[in-house]
Amino acid sequence: MLVNIINLPDNEAEFKIVQMYHNEKPILLCGSRKLGIKNFHGLILEQYLKEQNINYDSFAPDEKFPNWLLPKLKLKDTYNVVGMGKMGIDQSIHYVQLPYGSSHDYKIGVNTEFNKLIKETFKHKFDN
Repeated sequence: MLVNIINLPDNEAEFKIVQMYHNEKPILLCGSRKLGIKNFHGLILEQYLKEQNINYDSFAPDEKFPNWLLPKLKLKDTYNVVGMGKMGIDQSIHYVQLPYGSSHDYKIGVNTEFNKLIKETFKHKFDN
């Protein structure tokens, strides 16, 4: 199964990613340093959910900032976030660094099974 990749940079040494399923289809959401302050895992997820008109439940990841709300990792059968972390890419030389690391706010790391799907997707992308 190939992963639908959203906002993949052409060449960026390190950017944040969200590994998720939306209606059971694998989705990789990519952030970018160009987003500046909006390059948080929760904001990357929130932007996608809003673009897809998905209503979601929120939580405050830090009790010191109760008004700072982020989307929850799962909404029934609509979406399910399975991993968060970082990755790197240089498409000009067909180089992809598979996701690694974790999200501080969500306390979740990358999903190794999802990484296998990402690897398969890029193999297909670069071989064609």
